[in-house]
Amino acid sequence: MSKLSAIERIKAAALRLVVERGVGATTIRDLAQMADVAEGALYRHYATKEDLIRELFRERYAAFARRLELVQTGKRGLKAKLQAIVRDTCRLFDEDQVSYRFLLLAQHEAMRLFPPGPDSPVPVLRAMIASAIRAREIKFKNADLGAALVLGLMVQPAVSVVNGTLAGPLARHADEIAGACERALFK
Repeated sequence: MSKLSAIERIKAAALRLVVERGVGATTIRDLAQMADVAEGALYRHYATKEDLIRELFRERYAAFARRLELVQTGKRGLKAKLQAIVRDTCRLFDEDQVSYRFLLLAQHEAMRLFPPGPDSPVPVLRAMIASAIRAREIKFKNADLGAALVLGLMVQPAVSVVNGTLAGPLARHADEIAGACERALFK
């Protein structure tokens, strides 16, 4: 008998199934079966599959944002902060591929249902870059664009590892990814 609560089992099943099958191919029946709960029990916790996916995405995305905040805090200068967040993100991708693959696979579906809020990596990156702009550390002028570029430079290599067009582990590419982020922002 599992020591996890029904909600924890449902969330774990959703993570696995979305990573294995995708959002669209994951059914309530499959979720209930893998979580070892009745379909009715699943509906007591979540009105729809989309509600479950959205909650999981928000939780994982917020955890990613908190992690970015944590690893760059105390680092001096944008280059050191970029290196810290890229290295940590790559290492965590390699260590917890289910969570990170879930974020990659569910992002388009989940993000269209809610705007990026404060519990998102975007404001963390934006604040980090805006601080460097105010300190005249970089000549780059647009913190929103800078945040989008850095996030893209971190995410796209992970997508390439997932689809097999870039050999993993991702951590072995961390220094090159951090260098690309620096080149995008430092002129």
